[in-house]
Order: sequence, then structure tokens, then C-alpha cells
Amino acid sequence: MEIKHRTELNKLMPKRKLIGAEVGVAEGLNANDMLTNWNLKKLYLVDAWECMPTHTGDAASDQKWHDLNHKNVLRLMEMHKGKFKILRGLSTAMAKNVIDESLDFVYIDCDHSYEGVMKDLQAWTPKVKKGGIIAGHDYLNLVYYVNKAVKDFTKGKYKAITIPENKEEDAGFYFIKK
Repeated sequence: MEIKHRTELNKLMPKRKLIGAEVGVAEGLNANDMLTNWNLKKLYLVDAWECMPTHTGDAASDQKWHDLNHKNVLRLMEMHKGKFKILRGLSTAMAKNVIDESLDFVYIDCDHSYEGVMKDLQAWTPKVKKGGIIAGHDYLNLVYYVNKAVKDFTKGKYKAITIPENKEEDAGFYFIKK
């Protein structure tokens, strides 16, 4: 099945209650969409909401931006009580709070450096069940290194599929864990 937007990832998943994680939540719009429109039992919301000047992407934004995003997430999540758990901290450290092979999917939109993407893939792929989906954002954005990290991580193991999105630089990816 071909999908054209990350909001359609749920079409690739089983028709039962799902458990997943979004790694890199920012203002919570994608998490809110998943909790509103997908058949979710639980969604882990993973973000440091902290200024990290050495990181690539939005993480380098000032602390005021992160504080505003965290406040927005808390507001958006009020209607989803009992269906989410916030894991506030560095993504790779927060992965230790999730049991291996307990997730149906993970959506990664965190540190966009090569090392950051690779570490997130290494930390979060074991958390996903066999047959589950590992997906992410900014796959074709040439300013970031998501594409290279995903290609290196999946080489010889998985087939990464592009999710077109609305603009090429926003395109995402997914692969299915064997």
C-alpha cells in the first residue's frame, strides 16, 4: 500500500489498539493527530524540550521556544488523558524506559545530525515488535543527514520507503522491522 503523508502510517498497521512512540514531539501537533485519529492504546511522547545549541534542527532553538512547545503539548494532551506518557529527556536515554519489542511503531523526528539519527535508530528499533514500523521525518531535506543515516542503518537489512508529504524537504521514511 502506498501512503502519501505521515498521517496515513496507521493504514499500514494492524487494526487493533496500538502502542507507539513519537521521538521529538516539539509542539505536539503530530502526536495530537495520532492520538485523535489513530487507534492508539498508548503513545510515548519523547522530547527534552531543552535548548541544545550543538544539535541540528529545532533542538537548537532558544529555551523560550521549547518552554512554549512543552506548554502547548500539555494543553493538547488534556483531551487524551490515559492514552499518553511523557518521557522528558534525551531520546536515547528515554528509550531505556520502554520495553524491547513492546511498540507497534516509532516515529523519529529528533536530532537531525547523522550521529543523532543513527543513535535514535539504534536505540528505538529494538523497542518495536517484529512487523512493526520505524518511521521518521525530513528524509529528503538536504540540510539534514536523516537520509544518509537511514540508508546506512537499513542497508542490507530493511527497505526504507519514502513518504512524499506535501513538500519534498518534508518527506518522511518508513521501514518494517523483520
